[in-house]
Amino acid sequence: MARPGPHEKPEPGTRRLARPASMLFALAVLGSLAAAAGWLHHTGKLGAVTQGAALTYRDWIENVVNDPGNETYRAEVLTRVVDAYRETPVGKSLGLRNDAGQVVGRFRIEVAEVTQLAAADNSPAARRRYDVALSGSGELWHQTGGRVRFAGSALVTYEVDFRVHNWRVYAWFTCLDLRRAEFECTHIDHVLGQILPGIVRKAGREALEESLRPGFTLVLDSAGNCWCAHGRVGTEFRPRKGPMPETDTDCETLWNDVSRLERGFRDYLGPIELHAGEELRVTVQARGLDPHENFGPDVLLLTESEFFAYEERYPDGFDRPPALNPVEAGYNVQRQNFEVKGRTGRFYLVLDYTEFGLSHEQWKRQTRPGLVEYYVRARR
Repeated sequence: MARPGPHEKPEPGTRRLARPASMLFALAVLGSLAAAAGWLHHTGKLGAVTQGAALTYRDWIENVVNDPGNETYRAEVLTRVVDAYRETPVGKSLGLRNDAGQVVGRFRIEVAEVTQLAAADNSPAARRRYDVALSGSGELWHQTGGRVRFAGSALVTYEVDFRVHNWRVYAWFTCLDLRRAEFECTHIDHVLGQILPGIVRKAGREALEESLRPGFTLVLDSAGNCWCAHGRVGTEFRPRKGPMPETDTDCETLWNDVSRLERGFRDYLGPIELHAGEELRVTVQARGLDPHENFGPDVLLLTESEFFAYEERYPDGFDRPPALNPVEAGYNVQRQNFEVKGRTGRFYLVLDYTEFGLSHEQWKRQTRPGLVEYYVRARR
């Protein structure tokens, strides 16, 4: 049964492609803070806020917005936070993990419908509650079913709260209720799993539920950047601290994590969004669970269109290898580093331990599972 990783290892974050929308959000939040400043001047409370402390302009604005008593301004920022979330999840993937915290599957969110439960309620707590109907598809490695493709969905009730610190908004989506979780298998590789699909469905549903229950945190800054972290994080949050040393201090870390690949499975990271003038840097390191066993997956960086064409070939297209034109590629990789410059658009990094890319002789020699550590960052 897969379980989400520890909260100190948050899920890979997201940076939205729609930068103008992100900037509008940032300007709206700053506008809300400026409105709070005007309110202080108008009501004559500036002296009370700053009395006895040498607070900076930023500090006293943040104190006002963070004060639960200033519900009007908090409600405005909360609305902007939820609007940012409406843009964030579609197309992103949620890692499904085993007991060791290693990624063994992904749930790609295709629809996220957000509904405020009590917009007109007099209670601020009631107005902070939202239902989110999630649906999508994905893959999971199951010991009985092997590689499983599925359609998943769930209805989650979140309570949303936030704190502003150093011009960043930390918005917490706390799961209050999780219901109607569904995990429907669309393909099961192994015959035993095909005979006993109920076992696979039950394990998959539990994996989906356990990944959703910790909730998540949106971190938004004044430059229009938006990160999504698994579980609740605070001002100590740094995107994607993971198993690989982070060496590029001028980069935004997108993923720093580890996946377990069984023979016949593959993982993917994406979408990776690159804009003009940006640079992608990737480090991948693979090792077998048994150091005496050969283990080396294929590593492919694909454009979004090629990635979805690649996806459509499974499970019936193994006898017809796709005519891919990867941006970068490595085969039977133990360690690989590469940089991508001068490209824009959306890309996916595929970690493939299937017969799709390996030669038949390599495929015959590689039989044991292994771990793949990856450190993916972008210089913006």
